[in-house]
Amino acid sequence: MSVVLPRLLGVLFLSCAWWYGFTTDGQLRLGGTSVEDPLLLTVYVLSVGQGDAIHLRTPGGVDVLIDTGRDARVLEELGRTLPLSDRVVEHLVLTHPDADHIGGVPFVFEHYEVDAVYSTSDRGSSGLADLVWMLAHEQAGSSSLLMRGDSIQLSKDVEVVVLWPQMGDAHSGNDDSIVLRAVAGRSHLLFTGDIERPTEDALLGLQDETRYSLQSDVLKVAHHGSVSSSSSSFLQAVLPTYSVISAGLENAYGHPHDRTVSELHRYSSSVLRTDLDGSIRCVVHESGVMCEPV
Repeated sequence: MSVVLPRLLGVLFLSCAWWYGFTTDGQLRLGGTSVEDPLLLTVYVLSVGQGDAIHLRTPGGVDVLIDTGRDARVLEELGRTLPLSDRVVEHLVLTHPDADHIGGVPFVFEHYEVDAVYSTSDRGSSGLADLVWMLAHEQAGSSSLLMRGDSIQLSKDVEVVVLWPQMGDAHSGNDDSIVLRAVAGRSHLLFTGDIERPTEDALLGLQDETRYSLQSDVLKVAHHGSVSSSSSSFLQAVLPTYSVISAGLENAYGHPHDRTVSELHRYSSSVLRTDLDGSIRCVVHESGVMCEPV
């Protein structure tokens, strides 16, 4: 009896050590994640063809969808990133009313409950935009406009800050896109919609060293990598480790432009593309962020 008990305890200890694991400096790991380095946020740049759809999810199950792509492909991608039991999107941000950013909205409303919708305008610029705003007003829990200075608190560790548009600035179309900067621990992720150089220049003039800084670890490249966006001065201010382009394979617009891709490689350690790599996942821990194809 006295021999068996120590052996059983030894087996139990080894089993626990195998399951939990220890780092080389003695920190306990649970399920492959250090207790000292908790997961804060997971971001998916979804492969929806020529368009944008980005899914942010906290460990607590709070979901943000930034744009929806052009069509129902967003549902297929959300089926991979959302648990089957989770049918609620807490926050839906529509950066601007282009079809390749809002075309999937009716499909999202058909299959998910949406708590809050955010946009830059409550008026549509097309029949599709009018339909989207009608759905937002009638089916979402709330709908509101976003302006610079607003923010969405996702958890105690994660805040999404609105950098653009700014009240009183006269811009239209792509340059009126909502620009968001997610702050998660020590990491920053910048989502730029379809802004072009005029808005990039405006943001450069407005930035400061606090919550409105442009410097970010991850940049969702503006306007699918168009040559009309991603100026050298803007990229130098952002200095992303990862630049992620959302574009359709062999699309009719020639996105991303070779010159833009070349500039991104000058200022980024890694350039990822949904047209070549499929959906991209960025995992944010307290210590930092890592992005890779899913």
